[in-house]
Amino acid sequence: MRERICRHHKKGAAFTDAPDGIYTWIMYKDGSTFEVYAGKIRSNQELGTLHQNLSWCVEKEVMFAGELRKMGHHVDYNLQSGTYMSRQFTRFKRLLVTETKTGKALTEATETNEARRAQNEDIHTDNVRLRRFIQGQVERVFRAIDIDAHFLEAPADSQISMVYGGLPIIAGLEIILEEGGSTNRSLAEVYTE
Repeated sequence: MRERICRHHKKGAAFTDAPDGIYTWIMYKDGSTFEVYAGKIRSNQELGTLHQNLSWCVEKEVMFAGELRKMGHHVDYNLQSGTYMSRQFTRFKRLLVTETKTGKALTEATETNEARRAQNEDIHTDNVRLRRFIQGQVERVFRAIDIDAHFLEAPADSQISMVYGGLPIIAGLEIILEEGGSTNRSLAEVYTE
């Protein structure tokens, strides 16, 4: 089964001429360089192209991961991968609920919340710096294989996972109809050959 799934993915420079479409992707370190590995999405269930499936095929430590939309030699990408990317970014300190507190407890909770707000600002700054570093690494790898890559940045008031991971590409994606046939037939042909 592994062989059937993995042979449909694209690695490194082979991705440059891969068909346009929506892919999940990972980057792993191969010696001292990064390598891209991507699988074209054929259904909204991501059968055979989950980040875990891609990792399973390369059997190397995943450094970065996400989704992308390929159009010729251009990709729009994000860092949306709960498996690999969410743990890279530091979580915010939870603020205390202060509405029910009175007197000294209210003062302590307010002081704690102010301290946590300041910590969260620092955490946000560090997370944005880390995301920009990752973007630089990812875009350099794509440039090396003649692909112009653009990060899909989410608005600042988005959910936290989107602020750092970027705009989702796959979320809400309809089942993709492959050329000349239904998705079900295409999936059967791809994974049972």
